[in-house]
Amino acid sequence: MASNQGQMNPDNNSLCCCICLDQYQDPRSLACLHTFCEECIHDCVIKQQTCKTSTKGIECPLCRKVTVIKDVNIPPKLWSKTIPVNYALQEVIETLSKDLTAKRITSECICKKHDKLIEFYCADENTLCCSFCAINKLKEGKEVTEINQVAKAASAERNKSLQKQIYDLLLKTNNAKHFLDTKEMELETQILTIDEKLNNVQESIIKKMENSKAVIMSKANFLKQEILKKYALQRRYAEKLTEDLEQMRHTFNTAVECKAPEHTFILLQSLEEKVRHLDDKIKTHQEQMSYSDITFSVDKMVNIVLDDANLSFGKLIENEVKPVVSDLTDSRKVKLRKIVILDVLTSRSDEKQPLYSGMDFLPDGRLALVDNANWKCLILSRKLEVIGKHQFSSHIFDIVATSNNELFVTGAKRLENVLIDSEKGFARVEGFSLESCPFSICKFNDDRFVIGTYRSSIPARILSKSGREFEFSVDFPEKYWKIDDSRCTFDDDENILVLTDRYENCVYIYDTRINSEIRVKDKRILEPRGVAFGPQGSIFVCSRGTNSIVQLSRYGEVLGNHLLDMIYPCTICFSKDKKKVAISNSYAEAKQLQIFQLCSVG
Repeated sequence: MASNQGQMNPDNNSLCCCICLDQYQDPRSLACLHTFCEECIHDCVIKQQTCKTSTKGIECPLCRKVTVIKDVNIPPKLWSKTIPVNYALQEVIETLSKDLTAKRITSECICKKHDKLIEFYCADENTLCCSFCAINKLKEGKEVTEINQVAKAASAERNKSLQKQIYDLLLKTNNAKHFLDTKEMELETQILTIDEKLNNVQESIIKKMENSKAVIMSKANFLKQEILKKYALQRRYAEKLTEDLEQMRHTFNTAVECKAPEHTFILLQSLEEKVRHLDDKIKTHQEQMSYSDITFSVDKMVNIVLDDANLSFGKLIENEVKPVVSDLTDSRKVKLRKIVILDVLTSRSDEKQPLYSGMDFLPDGRLALVDNANWKCLILSRKLEVIGKHQFSSHIFDIVATSNNELFVTGAKRLENVLIDSEKGFARVEGFSLESCPFSICKFNDDRFVIGTYRSSIPARILSKSGREFEFSVDFPEKYWKIDDSRCTFDDDENILVLTDRYENCVYIYDTRINSEIRVKDKRILEPRGVAFGPQGSIFVCSRGTNSIVQLSRYGEVLGNHLLDMIYPCTICFSKDKKKVAISNSYAEAKQLQIFQLCSVG
C-alpha cells in the first residue's frame, strides 16, 4: 500500500490503486487483469478467508472473478506474493518519478529576485545570474559568462570534494549525538554510584539516613533532569544540523543525477555556500557543547553528627566540562562481541561437508543460508535451529531476503525466487534463466538487485525481478572475472557499489552516480572475499589471508580490523537493524558460523 508521499499526481487515477486510493506500490495483476497493490491484495485475502467468501483463490474486489491459486501447499497469507507483478505499470510509475525530479530541478534554477531562468554566471562575484542580473553586472563592469560554458568546464573533482565535505560534516554531527548518548548512559551510572554509596552508609545508620537520603536523591534526580534537558537541547540542535545536511545531500544527489550540466552547476553553486554556513554552525555547536559529571562524597564527620537533627551525609557536586575534539570519538567504529558459535557439521542427507557461500537475515531475525557444497537452501530460526530445507538441482551461490516471505537465490545462469512460510519453511520455488553468470546478490532497490558476475569482463550488473539485466555507468577494471574472483554489495541509500578483487588484494568503492572510483589496498586486506554494508554506511570485508574482518569508511579509510578465531572467513551479512553480523568460513577442517553483536567503541 502506497503512502501519500509517493503519490505522483492525485488527479491521475490510472496510477492509483482503487482500494487504498494511493499510488501503486508493488502492483500485482489478478487473472481478470485488474491491478492492486500487493499489500491491498493481501488484506483482501485475509478478509475473504475470515468471512469464508473464497477458499480456492482471490476474489477480485471489482469484478468478483476468482483468481485460482493452483498450488494448494501455499497458505492464504502468501497468496498475494504469487500474483504476477505488473512490470509495465511499474515502469510507468518510475518514469513519472524521474519526470517530477527533473521538474523540481528546473524550479531550483529560477532567479529568486526576478523570477527568470538562471542563464549566466558572474565570475567576479561567484554568483548565479538571470538575464536581468547579467545586464546589471555587465553595466558594473563585471565578467559575466553563459552558464552552459561554465558548467561544461566544471570539474568532477569539485563534485567529489563537495560530496566529501557533506559526508564529513554528517560524521561530525553523528559523533556529537553519539557522544551525548554515551554521556547520558554515564550519567545514569553516576547516579547509581551515588545511590550505592548512600546505601552503604545506610546499613550502619539506617534510621537517621532515611530523611537525609530522600533529600539528597531528590536533589540528585532534579539535577539529573536539568542535565538531561541540557543534553536534549544539544542533541536536538545536532539533529537539526543533521536534517539540514541530509537535505543538502538530497539536493547534491539530485544535482549530480541531473543530465543538464548547467542545472548541476547552479545547484552545486548554491549548495557550496550553504555547506560553508553549516560548517560554521557545527564548529560553534561543538565549541559550546558541555556535559556534567555528578559525584557524591560521604562526610567524614558523619559518625560524630549522628545525633544532629540537621544531619547531612555529603554534597552533590556538578562539574561542567567542555569536551575537546578528541572526546568526540568516531561513532562509526564498532567492536564485535561474539554471542553464538555454530560448528558446520555434515548431516545424513549431505554428500559433502556444507559450505555457506551465501547468507542473509530475514526481517524477523531468522537466517537464510546457501549450502554451495550440497546445493541446498536452509532457513534457521532465531535459535539457529533448521526449520526449512530445499534441495536444488544445480549449484547455488548466494541469497538475498527482500521481505518476510521472499528470497532470491543465484545459481548457474539462473535466479531462483523462493517463497517461504514462517511455520512450514519453503512454500514455493520458481526459477528463470539469465544471460549472465551471477554469483553474489544484494538489494539495489525494492524492484531490482545487484549481482556479481563471473565469466565476464563486467563484474557487477543490475538485475530486475523479471530477469532483465542493466549495466552500471562505471569503469570497472579491464580484466576477465572468473568464478569467486570477487563479490559485491550495494548501498541503495548512497548508490555506492563495493567490489572485492580476491587475487589483487583490492577493494573497489564506486559512487555510481558520478562514476568515481576508490581503490583500497592495505596490508590488513589479503584475499578479500565477502563484503557487506554495516552501520552508518561503513563497509565490512572478509579478509581471508589475515583471518579478520576489516571495516572501511565510505571513502576507503580503515576504521577497524577485527581478528577472528576462525580460518578463512568468506561470507558476511548483517541483520536488518545492523545490530548483529553473521560470518562463515571456508576452512575444510573447522567450518563455523559465528554470530556477533555490534558494540560501540566509545
